[in-house]
Amino acid sequence: MTKALVVATVISAAVSAGAAIHSGMQQAEAAEFEQQQLQEQKELEAISALQEEAEAKRQLFSTIASQEVGAAAAGRSLGLGEDQSAMAIRRDATQKSTQTIRNIKLFGQSKQRQLGLGIQQKGVEASAAKTGGFLKAGASLANAGVGVAKTGFFDPKGDK
Repeated sequence: MTKALVVATVISAAVSAGAAIHSGMQQAEAAEFEQQQLQEQKELEAISALQEEAEAKRQLFSTIASQEVGAAAAGRSLGLGEDQSAMAIRRDATQKSTQTIRNIKLFGQSKQRQLGLGIQQKGVEASAAKTGGFLKAGASLANAGVGVAKTGFFDPKGDK
């Protein structure tokens, strides 16, 4: 193998190694960007769940207030001694609202878990991309070294 061919092999391996590292870093950067997007989405979902919960509570309080106003206008009280149908209506509204609030919380927690898993996955992808880029670079350089060694170009006994 001529000296020029050895130099070309080494340069090619170095370029290939650099490209592998660059590719791995770009893939890692993309995964980290997606990870950040998921984190922001997770935060927005938490806020949204709190807003939905607050709205459900507001609707419950509004329903109870409307019932009390209606009862007061009819000359009845929804406090002690209220009639059974008014109590049943209030209890039913409270139970439905409580279940709605519970569902909102559970759904919000489920979204939070899903997004949290996605965030972790993107972190793993970023790390794997970096590691993969460096491993490909190392393999490229090692292959070039093996190729040059097989030629005997650097063999002290050889006269190349």
